[in-house]
Amino acid sequence: MRRTIAIGAMMIISGCPNGEARVVEDGVTVTALRVNYTNAFVVERFGRSILIDAGLERDATTLDARLREQGVDPAALDAIVVTHGHADHAGGAVALRALYGTPIVVGAGDEDLLAAGGEDTLCPTNDLARDRVAADGAERFTASDADIVVSPDEDGVTDLIDAVAFSGALNFGPSHTDGSLSVVVGPFAFVGDLLRGEITHQEAAVHFYICDLDANRADIEDLLAAHPNVTTIFAGHFGPLSRSDVESLLSRWPAGASVD
Repeated sequence: MRRTIAIGAMMIISGCPNGEARVVEDGVTVTALRVNYTNAFVVERFGRSILIDAGLERDATTLDARLREQGVDPAALDAIVVTHGHADHAGGAVALRALYGTPIVVGAGDEDLLAAGGEDTLCPTNDLARDRVAADGAERFTASDADIVVSPDEDGVTDLIDAVAFSGALNFGPSHTDGSLSVVVGPFAFVGDLLRGEITHQEAAVHFYICDLDANRADIEDLLAAHPNVTTIFAGHFGPLSRSDVESLLSRWPAGASVD
């Protein structure tokens, strides 16, 4: 069963059971997949393609098959960009590189997370997160080095084309992990765990694990300010979100919020 969802002028053709979606706008094609509880995105532009995030290492075989079902050859990807080094985003990248030799791109500051197999301190932001922090914090993947490490310029942004010859921008926001980055391609931003979508409805929400909520809010504001033409935000979990969804989250954000 498929359904059509409209977000502004964009049309998403979505497969209900597994979160598949294909979006085409401004010469950019996005193929979105949800494997387990994490989103992965193939972005195609000007004849080149990258994968943004790849889920858990143990789900890599499933992701591989699901990509092929959507007409994407994993062996033809130019790079895998990991928004941050936690197991549910980077683990599958390590597994796919082992199969196809696809280079892994990571933000400066998260090299140690890759080398540690994703081990990190998680700060829960709500009761559901506190209930699952032990299980989420125990997730690991095969320790690895990144092939390409990207660093921000003085404005916290760098050009993706310098790293993998793919036309897009990288926006750095270290409030989730030290090397967290967002990938901006045309009207789309792929933000990893900068924020998340609500599980039951289309609304932006604070991510489950943020140690400094004031810094997190600032990172979200900086992303929107740096990229005024972004209309759609793809989070690492659930979504997608419109720009107004994210602006609504900021308007609801209590002043001086902190993790309890």
